[in-house]
Amino acid sequence: TLAGDYSNSSTPPATQKPASTIDYDSPKELREKFHDTAVARQEVLAQKCQLVFDLYDQLVARIKQLKKSGRDELGPYRLYNKGRGWAYRTHTLRTLSEEDHFRAILLFIDREKLYLTAPPAGGGGNVRRITELAKYTTKVNSKRCFELAVADHYLPCLVVAACVVAISTATILNTDTITSLTRRSVRETPDGYQLVGLKGKTVQIQARELSSLESELLASGDERILLVSKVSIRAMGLLLWHAEQIEQNFNLEDVPLLSSLSLTLGGRHRFFIHDLNESIQDFCNFVGLKRFTTRDLRDLGAQAEYLSPQGSIYSVGAKLGHKSLATTAAYVRTVVQRLLNQANMRRFMKKIAATMLWRTNRHGELSRHRIDPRHIDRNLLFPTSDTSEAISVADRWLGADGTVQLQIGLDELEMCAWQFHLYQKNMNILASQNADSFIQNHLPRILFCYSLRRVLLASEHAGLYRTIEKQYKAAGT
Repeated sequence: TLAGDYSNSSTPPATQKPASTIDYDSPKELREKFHDTAVARQEVLAQKCQLVFDLYDQLVARIKQLKKSGRDELGPYRLYNKGRGWAYRTHTLRTLSEEDHFRAILLFIDREKLYLTAPPAGGGGNVRRITELAKYTTKVNSKRCFELAVADHYLPCLVVAACVVAISTATILNTDTITSLTRRSVRETPDGYQLVGLKGKTVQIQARELSSLESELLASGDERILLVSKVSIRAMGLLLWHAEQIEQNFNLEDVPLLSSLSLTLGGRHRFFIHDLNESIQDFCNFVGLKRFTTRDLRDLGAQAEYLSPQGSIYSVGAKLGHKSLATTAAYVRTVVQRLLNQANMRRFMKKIAATMLWRTNRHGELSRHRIDPRHIDRNLLFPTSDTSEAISVADRWLGADGTVQLQIGLDELEMCAWQFHLYQKNMNILASQNADSFIQNHLPRILFCYSLRRVLLASEHAGLYRTIEKQYKAAGT
């Protein structure tokens, strides 16, 4: 997923690590770094889409250049052999250079209008022999290569997938809404496009704008947002041209923008919307990214919006198209807050590991385990509680760094069972209400309580302790 590593070594370092590994010194810095990482990943996706679009333009230019230059090596002919369909002079093709072979196939496609009706299986003129096409696809077979050979008429499936990635990154529309887009639902504006789609689950109209106004986009001070927007506008332009070509060639109306050529050879061409996640997987393989889904793109956009300086639960809800603020709150908890909590817990585990080694005078272990000494917190293990004047056995033991011998009687058993029941019941509430107070006051007690409980369960008093626990659980207090 987008929260994981990217496999491409050329990807910027900020996007190569899981977001939960971010190191920080304050909650504000954590939000800033999370936002920076999310935008950096959006920028990488835009760059990869731009690469695919550039290669597509290069392929189309090459096709047009070949058609204009040289001569038709096959000459005008039309062979029909008892139901076999169109056939090529294969013996003639074998004598041609690769460039002449490519030109001959392209001219034959135009002359026989094979961009309308595909040749039967085996009648593709051995397009796979054209090694030049291999750099435009991850699957070198007759179907994929034929799709590339008609790239000046329709967008290849890989380019359509790149368009989906670019537009999803910029708009964070869900899959249903993007697949509902047609030429009629897109209106060109002076600086981009206005999109109107339908959200499938709620049958709700969703509207977005793709804008290239630099003054507005750069108001955030981040030029990466401008790149994401420009690439998405380029993607929309390609999809509109693609749909127009299909409508004109096949006398159709309101063709979905994400329609792709059916690769079944033989018969009249058909267009349908491929499985987007499968197409995106091909895109990832082609550009060298770890696999992700359309849902990951939506989550990434929500993270970038919520953690931005102007972000809020209201702005995220508006972008996601949620009717209910409760839905957005649940989404933010799952998609954003979960990662922040993971980073917070990871940071605390680094601090507790460093502090434990320091407290036990094992300073040499810090470098051996590559633990940063800056994570040492002298007030962490174990601060005494300042929430009450009473000093318990646990407080005395914690205050003495564990050097005081404990004498455990019935009162201590009951206190341990009561605290275990309390923390087990209210752990999530305590952690979410005040994270700093939870780490400073409650977490050391929780660690002590759980450790003492394990000691008791391994002792001869285990039966008595379990009885006390059951009593508190039954009472529900």
